Amino acid sequence: MSPRHRVVIIGGGFGGLRAARALRSAPVDVTLIDRRNYHLFQPLLYQVATGSLSPGQIAAPIRSVLSRQKNTRVLMGEVVDVDPDARRVVLADGAVVEYDSLIVAAGSQTSYYGHDDWRQWAPGMKSIEEATNIRHKILYAFEVAERLADPAERRAWLRFVIVGADPRSLARVPVDLDDLAAVPDVRPASFRPFALYGRTKNMNAMFGYALARRLDGTGSTVNGAHPGVIRGTALGRHSRGALRVFGATLSLFVPGPDAGADTPAWLAVSPEVAGVTGRFFAKRQEFPTAPHTTDVARCDRLWEESARLVGLPVA
Repeated sequence: MSPRHRVVIIGGGFGGLRAARALRSAPVDVTLIDRRNYHLFQPLLYQVATGSLSPGQIAAPIRSVLSRQKNTRVLMGEVVDVDPDARRVVLADGAVVEYDSLIVAAGSQTSYYGHDDWRQWAPGMKSIEEATNIRHKILYAFEVAERLADPAERRAWLRFVIVGADPRSLARVPVDLDDLAAVPDVRPASFRPFALYGRTKNMNAMFGYALARRLDGTGSTVNGAHPGVIRGTALGRHSRGALRVFGATLSLFVPGPDAGADTPAWLAVSPEVAGVTGRFFAKRQEFPTAPHTTDVARCDRLWEESARLVGLPVA
């Protein structure tokens, strides 16, 4: 009797788990390898970073997730090399795992578009460690402010700036509060990526306004900022045809990252905007966003529906 087909899956994220589950009834032996022994639900890392959830609430042991699959084993290890000729993967500790078929679902990492010096000032959020590091910075700011007697110094520690696209130019794609997924029909003829993109940016503004109201009176300030179209972000890298040519041409004339960082940094430290909250800025100027993003009832409903969708208490 010939040995069973061996499938090795690198990565225990969404792609790796989906592949493993798809093979649960197949006549194969599956080995899933991940550097961590838990599956991380990355969409909720933001809640960990802001203290709404604990790390344990968004991580599940991979072995538990796949415990009913008799044809699957889970190994914790870091794959450092793949030998396609010998059909084997090599782990950091020197162990070798052979395969007949290989599925690579190793996930992604934060890209700084060739500017790794940004890492110091713009931490990524792809892991629990990165999320808890951001949470530490946020909570530490509150702790420092608690001990300061000077109101101006306290305000400096309690400023939060949300950076995103300019919702002023996206007014024609309001958020559909009855369908936050906003994809009732995903057939190619009806799927409109720009509309989905526009709605997410409008949501950023709405969340900022809602958060500013909820923190009113605490000394904390929350404002939105548009960095502008800047060079070096790889925006439009997946565009095709004339749109790709247009993007490449435009990049020759737009400013660099320093210009993009100017307004967010100014909002974070300038005395000119001390105490200002619940506003949106571009080029250091306050700009009104579309009426559907500032409507209090709509913003509150978005906040409440989002909390309900991820299982958080409505506040």
